Amino acid sequence: MQYYNDANASTLNQYFVIQELIEHAEPIMAVSKFGDTKPLPQNKTDTILFSRALPIGYDSTTGGINVTPTSYQLSEGQTPTPITISYQDVTATLQKYGVLYKTTEKTELMNERNIPEDMRETAAEGVGSIKEMIVWNQIKGGTQVVYSNGSTRAGINTAITLNSLEKARETLLAGHAKPVTRMVKAGSEYGSQGILPAFIAFGHTDAEHDYRGLAGFKDVVDYGGSAKPVHEMEIGSIPRFRVVLTPMLKPWASAGSATLNGMKYTTSNVNVYATIVIGAKAYGHVPLKGRDSMTPFVLPASQRNHANPSAQFGYVGVDFYTTCVRLNEFFMCRIEHATTSL
Repeated sequence: MQYYNDANASTLNQYFVIQELIEHAEPIMAVSKFGDTKPLPQNKTDTILFSRALPIGYDSTTGGINVTPTSYQLSEGQTPTPITISYQDVTATLQKYGVLYKTTEKTELMNERNIPEDMRETAAEGVGSIKEMIVWNQIKGGTQVVYSNGSTRAGINTAITLNSLEKARETLLAGHAKPVTRMVKAGSEYGSQGILPAFIAFGHTDAEHDYRGLAGFKDVVDYGGSAKPVHEMEIGSIPRFRVVLTPMLKPWASAGSATLNGMKYTTSNVNVYATIVIGAKAYGHVPLKGRDSMTPFVLPASQRNHANPSAQFGYVGVDFYTTCVRLNEFFMCRIEHATTSL
C-alpha cells in the first residue's frame, strides 16, 4: 500500500477541505466538455437513458433519411392514415471511480509543507484526467473511420490531410449530423452554453504542425468579429471545423507502417494518431458538474475508528460516478493518421 510518510515528507500543513475540484479538473478536459450530458440521478437507478426522436424516413443502416413524397400526398376529402413516432434509446451503466491519498500521523504533526492542498489539487487533476480518458476511450471506438492513406491502420504513414477531413465531413453530413452549438459551461454548476455552429475535431498536440500547414487553416487570433474559441486548447479552424488539440489523446504507438516517411515513431513503426470529428449529440456522458457530481473527503489522522484505532493514518480523496456512451455512430468519424517528426 502506498502512503505519504515522514520518510518522503519534509513538511505538512493542516488538511484543507477539498473544494473547487471541478475548477482544477476543467483545464485538462476537452472531449468531456462536449457531447450530450445528463446529471447524476439521485435515489433512482444506476442506468442512464439517452433518447432521441427519429426523423421521418430514418434509415438505421446508413443514418440517412429516405422519404417518398407520394406516400404523404393528401387526397381531397380523405383523412390521411396516421403514422407513429419512433425513438432511439441508448442506455449506459454508471460506474464509480475515485482517487485516494494516504498520509501518516507523524507527517500531520511534524511537517509544514502544504501537503493537503497539493493532494486536493492533484486529486482534482486526476479526476479530470480519468474523466477525459473515459470519454476518449469510448468515442475513439466508433465504427466510422477514415485513413490518411491506405485502408488499414497498419499502413498509416501520412499526416492529417485536408482530404481526410473532408471525407469525415461527408460522413457526418450523409448521416444528417448537425454542427455542435452547445458545450458544457465553465464552473461547478450543471448547464451548457452556446457556441457558434461547427463540427469539432479533437486530436493530439503532436499534430499541431500538420494542421497549421493545411490549406484554409485559420489561427484563433485571426478569428475576429463574434467568433471565439470553443475551448482554451483550440488552435484554430478549417472550414466547417474547430480544431481542439490536447496531449491527453495518446496515439497507438508503432501501430502504423514500417516505412516511416518522416513521421513520428516509438520503436520501429509509425505511431498512429486518432482525430475524432463530432457533430451535435454524437456521444453522451454524465459530467463532473453539480452538487452531487462527486464526493470529496478528508479523514485526518486524529480521527480514530475501528480501521484506525491508534490514529496512525489520514486520507484525502474524492469519489465520483460517471459513464459515457456513443449515441450515434453516424454523428462522429475517426481519422487515423501519422504526425510529422520535427
